[in-house]
Amino acid sequence: MELKSLKFNYFAFALLFLFIAPSSAWLDSVAQRGKNFGQLSANMGKGIVQNVPNMIPSPESIFRLSKQGLLGLPTEALLTAIDKVCSYATAARNSTMPYKQPKLEEMNYVLMTDTENISIPVTESLRLWRHEKFDPQKKVVVMVTGWNSDIDEENSAADGLWAAYRSRGDTNFVLIDTARYVDTLYAWSAFNTMDLGHGLGLGLTELADVVPIDNIHVMGHSLGAHIVGFAGRVFQEKTDRILKRISGFDPARPCFREGEVLQGLGRGDAEFVDIIHSNSGALGKTDPIGDADFYPNGIVSVMPGCVSFLCSHSRAWKYYAESVYKGNEMNFIAKKCGSLYSYETNACIRKEIPMGFSCPSTAKGNFFLKTNSHSPFGRGKFSLFK
Repeated sequence: MELKSLKFNYFAFALLFLFIAPSSAWLDSVAQRGKNFGQLSANMGKGIVQNVPNMIPSPESIFRLSKQGLLGLPTEALLTAIDKVCSYATAARNSTMPYKQPKLEEMNYVLMTDTENISIPVTESLRLWRHEKFDPQKKVVVMVTGWNSDIDEENSAADGLWAAYRSRGDTNFVLIDTARYVDTLYAWSAFNTMDLGHGLGLGLTELADVVPIDNIHVMGHSLGAHIVGFAGRVFQEKTDRILKRISGFDPARPCFREGEVLQGLGRGDAEFVDIIHSNSGALGKTDPIGDADFYPNGIVSVMPGCVSFLCSHSRAWKYYAESVYKGNEMNFIAKKCGSLYSYETNACIRKEIPMGFSCPSTAKGNFFLKTNSHSPFGRGKFSLFK
């Protein structure tokens, strides 16, 4: 994005923020009226909502923000406004927004191997599950990326997680890259998340006919976390069975407020749903949405060693990836607590459990722990990286 255009979008959004912020409570009450909101937005708010795609900054631009803020607005307030704008736009989409259906045939599963990466369209999943490079005797991890996680980028979530699972030697690692397809907040409000999740859910139903369901672990980062949540619900609908485990790495916050049209990842989407929060209240959700929710370093928007939201938002999958390596499984020890303060003052008397790869499916509640500011992030005594 050119600097001139970037400045214009920020300026336009700042004006939108000033318009919405004072009356957000009113808008919330209106939005709850369902159909009435569509009619009202068609009158006094239609022009603003229609221009949401041009006003909301791109994720890449947001990622460059530091803790300081933008245009004199606190960053958290800016992101809250983005969240509200997206929510209102979603509620009014039937009367003001065109539906944008993603071309699933252009999106691929990528089976990552030591020698090559095999790409198969999402609409032809059975070809991948029967591919000679896919080993049905091994476990299967299906990972869906989020914003700024393009598989062609160096040090991406794809590379980091694949390297970790490759070291174990017992897993088929399959990736779905969404970065180049769902690149704006507006795309979320156009319901692409549901389409992508539905396509993945159908693929998982075919996968469960090839490998035991207990050997399937689905995970997603950011927006990808919500996509796999929807996939889990589709899987249940189609098979009357439930996936064993879904892991969410800092599930995205904007446009996925509880009780609204876009339903994100949540408990019940698999037998066990574990969440790692690393950018709470900014790009990541704060609310506990899984069976076990982990808050490394507390409920904060910036992780130790980070300045930008990009750094903090990516820490969730990095913590998990580090825990996958043999010898590192117990290096992110957490306690069930009410707050980080309780954890630090030893006020939590419950049993310790590991965050990440070896998290037990019996874990329930909110868990806190501390990490290092740089790799190795885990503070366990037996870290492979020490």
